[in-house]
Amino acid sequence: MIASDQLRGILVQTDEDFRHLFEQHQELETRLAELSRQLYRSASEESERVTLKKRKLQIKDRMEQLLKRSQGVGDVAASPLQRDARG
Repeated sequence: MIASDQLRGILVQTDEDFRHLFEQHQELETRLAELSRQLYRSASEESERVTLKKRKLQIKDRMEQLLKRSQGVGDVAASPLQRDARG
């Protein structure tokens, strides 16, 4: 079985949906870091922070679903990536 970090790297390179989610996750992480560095946030910035955290979690959950699908977890047949990894 492929390690999850290795599989993530493969999916970023080969799966357009996963790559898009990964990029969105990184963008949200960057914006959240910017907001976290502020000592004081306005009400709208605090609301944005909460919304971004929720969205980031949704994206992470979807990425995990795609990872599990690629690993064949819960599937009867192994995914093409698993078949290739087994040789």
